[in-house]
Amino acid sequence: MKALPKQINKTKMVELYSNQMSAKSVLEEIRSFQEQCNISIQKGILHDKVKQLFFKRFGLPTGYEMTEETKIEI
Repeated sequence: MKALPKQINKTKMVELYSNQMSAKSVLEEIRSFQEQCNISIQKGILHDKVKQLFFKRFGLPTGYEMTEETKIEI
């Protein structure tokens, strides 16, 4: 199992879930969570709340696990 990266942008999220869902679906879900939380992307990095909602709905990407540092952030 690989450690989940601490900072994830849209491109990385699409890459992480490429074997589970389409790029379009990943981007639509990210956009939906951003609107739901009234959050915009700053410096290309997804906000922790957006990542948290994404992981709650779809689980962690196949082959990845959270480290202690990642658990604190999310």
